[in-house]
Amino acid sequence: MPCYQVQKMSVEFHARHWDLLYRALDSLGWKWTRTGDRIQLHSGIELDLRAGKATLPFGQQDALNILKQTYSRMAVNEVARRNAWQVQWQGQSNGVFARAF
Repeated sequence: MPCYQVQKMSVEFHARHWDLLYRALDSLGWKWTRTGDRIQLHSGIELDLRAGKATLPFGQQDALNILKQTYSRMAVNEVARRNAWQVQWQGQSNGVFARAF
């Protein structure tokens, strides 16, 4: 009789500004649903926003890393906008801030 095992892992995922997280998910074009403090991605990743945890199937770590990078970029862009700075991104994670006087 065949048997199988679903492997999942749990990692820390702290998203302080949920609206930025929602925008990051939408900008990636990912399908997701929200129930209370939890977000379920159609890839099988589940985010518990209150607990600051992500539970994901084996092999989905790259997708979670992409989400973290996109969320971080959204946060940096938002801070820049609030302070009237301009951000010029150079690659995935390097940005140059400029402010006109």
